[in-house]
Amino acid sequence: MKYHIPLEDSSVRALQTMLRTIYSGVPAVRQLIPDGIYGQETQEVVSYFQRERGLLNTGAVDHESWIAIVDAFRDAQIRKGPAEGLYIVLQPDQVIRQGEENIHLYLIQGMFEALARFYEDAPSPAPPSGFHDTKTAASVRWLQDRSGLPINGDIDRNTWRHLSHLYRSTTGDGSGTYPARVLQRRPTTDEGSARNGQPATV
Repeated sequence: MKYHIPLEDSSVRALQTMLRTIYSGVPAVRQLIPDGIYGQETQEVVSYFQRERGLLNTGAVDHESWIAIVDAFRDAQIRKGPAEGLYIVLQPDQVIRQGEENIHLYLIQGMFEALARFYEDAPSPAPPSGFHDTKTAASVRWLQDRSGLPINGDIDRNTWRHLSHLYRSTTGDGSGTYPARVLQRRPTTDEGSARNGQPATV
């Protein structure tokens, strides 16, 4: 027995939103507007989904189609939505000081290593070791200085917050072509001359 969703029902909007997410970036499929109306456009996309998934192609949503759409929507949210955020656990008022070992330092040192590829004034980063050594302290002080924090080389929650924000804004969309890549590098002599209308040296 087929379950036909009533027109102008909130479940239609939910259906349209799910299908819109599933087929985001797929030129062959119309991007539905969640208007709550089960019209021809919605029926066509439902029919397309049913053909694609090997379901009975009726253009109407029965229980089997609804479950399949929900499952596909959840998968699309993971594949097409923002990546899962990473939150490290620091105890209240916990501070990681120079000379200490901490498992989070492997991650923090790797982040500084990545940032050094974008910022020419960044200190030479320490390889990930889990140990808060001299090089790591220098990287932390560099971050604190540019973030307006107390410059002590210690890693507390506020320092981690600024590090994670800087890393996220610098690395951008993860493709390696984020515009910030250009902005964060100081221009070379040739680039600076050309920008000022002077011929570049050859």
